[in-house]
Amino acid sequence: MINNLGAIEDKNGNFTYAIQGTPGNSQSLFAPIGGRVLWNNGAVVDGNQVKVVLDQVNGLETEGTYIGTLSLPDLQVVGTPDKSYDKINCIMQDGEYNYIYYGESPGTFERYTKLARVKKGSLHSQIPWEYYSNDGTWSASKDNAKRLISGAVASHVMKLGEGSYVMNAVPNLSDEIVVWFATNPAGPWINRTVVYKTPAREAVLSYFGHIDAGSGKDGVYTFTYSSYPFIDDPFAMQLNDKGVYTIHYAKANLLELSPFQPKKQLDSLTSYSVVPLGRDVVLKWTTAQTGHDHFEVEESRDQYSWTTVATVAGGSGNSYRTTMKNPAPGMVYYRLKLYNADKEVTTLQTVKYNVAPNASFLAYDAVAVGNRVKITFRTSIELLNPGFVLGRSAVMSSDLSNWVKLADIEGAGTKNTYTDYEFYDENPLNGINYYAMVYWKDGKEAYTSLRTVDMTSIPGITKTNTATVTTFDVYPNPSKGKVQFALKGYTGGDITVTLSDLFGKTIGKETFKVNSTETYILQARPSAGTYVVNVTGTGLSKSAKVILQ
Repeated sequence: MINNLGAIEDKNGNFTYAIQGTPGNSQSLFAPIGGRVLWNNGAVVDGNQVKVVLDQVNGLETEGTYIGTLSLPDLQVVGTPDKSYDKINCIMQDGEYNYIYYGESPGTFERYTKLARVKKGSLHSQIPWEYYSNDGTWSASKDNAKRLISGAVASHVMKLGEGSYVMNAVPNLSDEIVVWFATNPAGPWINRTVVYKTPAREAVLSYFGHIDAGSGKDGVYTFTYSSYPFIDDPFAMQLNDKGVYTIHYAKANLLELSPFQPKKQLDSLTSYSVVPLGRDVVLKWTTAQTGHDHFEVEESRDQYSWTTVATVAGGSGNSYRTTMKNPAPGMVYYRLKLYNADKEVTTLQTVKYNVAPNASFLAYDAVAVGNRVKITFRTSIELLNPGFVLGRSAVMSSDLSNWVKLADIEGAGTKNTYTDYEFYDENPLNGINYYAMVYWKDGKEAYTSLRTVDMTSIPGITKTNTATVTTFDVYPNPSKGKVQFALKGYTGGDITVTLSDLFGKTIGKETFKVNSTETYILQARPSAGTYVVNVTGTGLSKSAKVILQ
């Protein structure tokens, strides 16, 4: 806000103004309340809106303070002004708070500046303020509010940089434009300095001193102040001399005057994300500042041991990215080290990402094609999927020693559409061939169900002797209520099956005749839990755990 004008300056130096009415038919930006005009007294961007401090003026007196709202970026008036919680002389936003400076006038010529605060997004009448007290604490009561400076009420406070603040005021009945300095919004405010003396004119006094927030190049700031004839009938003087009631300008190098040089502001991240891309993950980040020398990306799996995994060149921009190739499954942490132009390092925040490869199957089949076996499958979605492992066995068994790896099949990485796969087993076994695949499901290895192809007596296929192989497999596992198992290749006598709990207590014991299907179901129906199935027979001793749901 520039005195009574609202404007936005874009990155190209173009201005957008907030005005009402048309030439010859001017109107108030904020309509008068109770017949009293509303006078702009500063603004802040709060909650993606512009909150404007409005003084309700009656002649030379202020009767109340209101908060008006303008939308961004078009500066349209939103609703009607809201009554302020208390009086506001000027406002400054810093960190998570709006700092509100207000005046105390216990006597005709006495002036003091005091301070309150309220969190961002809470600048309206229903949210109480906190007041800065004499003991250096913040209180809900203003009774013990500290006097920050005497002789003037602050008309403008701004931040010159980290740890450096300036307050501007025109002392009562004075021709001075004065500043004070502090390391924080509450002070102590010291080094009272007169930056400009207004030209002496009888009965004309200065007021409303402001620092132009858009200035400040090389530390030089522009001040504006207004003058007004404080006499019984000021209008005749204003008509005769247009320089009486107008805005004046002055300049001062506040960085040279301040005893508190701004600390070099540490850079920070304005955004930081990890996204999947194919089989890789991409780190993207933007910084608040520019002119970096380089970045280092560190990786950790436990947040204790860190390894540098990438170096990214800096430059004049503030948007960067780098790719992590084929990250291992599991939770991974990435953090950034920023090196500025002087190669000073700042360690920035950490982002975590769960590398969870996944493939969702829609179809999976195996069929004989001549003396070959064709394996086909389709996925609907894949995430960071490195691929599949296809295995084959001559017997139906969960014992990995009975399986051979046929192929590593490359996955699609990250894809949200169907993907079709095809593989030929060029040398299937004579007899029944069992096929299964190892794949990734939510970051863990999983197994498909079995597919079988009988290649018995197919010309050109060598017969495989599997008679000596005895396999034991409990399935399904977990199971809903019943215990079922397969015992393949066993040529001995009757088998005895004992079902026990994990503490060795026998739940049931049954004897089976060997059958041609080589599958068996226990009569026992124990409650849900984990059990151990033990099978014994001629030269046979097998066991496995089973989970009943």
